[in-house]
Amino acid sequence: STRPDYRFLIDGKARFFVEAKKPSVKLTDPVPIFQAKSYGFSSKVSVVILTDFEEFRPFRTLARPKFDRPLDGLINEFDFTYERYVDEFDTLYGTFSREAVSAGELEKRIPTEKKEASKTVDKEFLADLSAWQEELAKNIALRNDKLTVTEINEAVQRILDRMIFLRICEDKQIEQSEILLSYKDKDDIYKKLLKEFARLRSKYNGLIFNEHKLTENLAIDDKLLKDIIKNLYLPYSPYRFNEIPIEILGTIYEQYLGKVITLTPTHSAKVEVKPEVRKAGGVFYTPQF
Repeated sequence: STRPDYRFLIDGKARFFVEAKKPSVKLTDPVPIFQAKSYGFSSKVSVVILTDFEEFRPFRTLARPKFDRPLDGLINEFDFTYERYVDEFDTLYGTFSREAVSAGELEKRIPTEKKEASKTVDKEFLADLSAWQEELAKNIALRNDKLTVTEINEAVQRILDRMIFLRICEDKQIEQSEILLSYKDKDDIYKKLLKEFARLRSKYNGLIFNEHKLTENLAIDDKLLKDIIKNLYLPYSPYRFNEIPIEILGTIYEQYLGKVITLTPTHSAKVEVKPEVRKAGGVFYTPQF
């Protein structure tokens, strides 16, 4: 499933999600826990409740979840099994009912921790994008020694834009799922991806998939592309691209575009903040609508 089972909204804003499982599903298993956390993390919603009705397990979800640390973020004081529901009814109602949430009880009883605020989806996805930008730049500069610094910037930007755009289309069910992932264990991945991008060119009429001579003849190592693709899918990726709010994606991209690839005299690449952005003290964000 690409969406949480239940959203609890007030004034159009999601306050928490509930992910419901069959009683046969173990709620200590990292798979359903990571799934539930990834919804909250991607949406910047601070609490997600995982339940199979026999158990009620709420998790803090603002910080990036780790698949191999399922108990991170478990809110122990609300971790109940059905035997306790009646005794704890006042606690549950006083925290999660519409009246309680509207009155600010959820934030009061489950406040955001400082360490969560430093690992939110915007910061984490920007860090991942910047790392992929740098790795691609270094690899392209190494394997394609005739390219100028402008061409390397252009190539890296176009490749990452295409991959992220395709992942968003997959998660929004505009394209079938796991298209990129199907290339992870192949050889000559980049050549095969170019054929995929050519297929998409006829469907999407924007600049992103337009013919782009520069990127058609690049050499890029399979190992690097495998690594980027792997980290765009569960369980390595916590991102649900259909859940990341559009203004957050915009903010991430504005900051990502504030960096530029430069070349050393030996034609190796590094990524720096653009001088005009550094001078302005950072990127100016477009406010939320």
